[in-house]
Amino acid sequence: DGLLASATGAELTFGDYSKKKTSDAENSDIEDNRELEPIHTLRRFTELVTAIKLREDGQILLAGDKLGKIEMIELNQKIALRTYENDHKNQINFFDFSPNKRNFVSCSNETSWKYFDIQRSSGSVFTC
Repeated sequence: DGLLASATGAELTFGDYSKKKTSDAENSDIEDNRELEPIHTLRRFTELVTAIKLREDGQILLAGDKLGKIEMIELNQKIALRTYENDHKNQINFFDFSPNKRNFVSCSNETSWKYFDIQRSSGSVFTC
């Protein structure tokens, strides 16, 4: 699947690079003629987005800002499933999903890791 996500300032952009441009598809001597095709842009944040992570199935995106806010966004409907505002006090630096896709971890400038259960409506399950 060729879904990509990027953050510029407080804006999130989703794109698909899996489709080849029809004008280049005929040129078989071109090694990689894919082009990023923007799908949607979200403006959900008021602060700088500092970390994003797209789940490998392309269904959920995590985004965190410089004040510690985390949004879990469902990409098909482009809605926030959850917003976590009180778990981190500083800039989010990193996310990763567990292999079962139901949990994720986040890391911030306050040097703590937080572990989340996606199905829980409240904040982190525990802190490392």
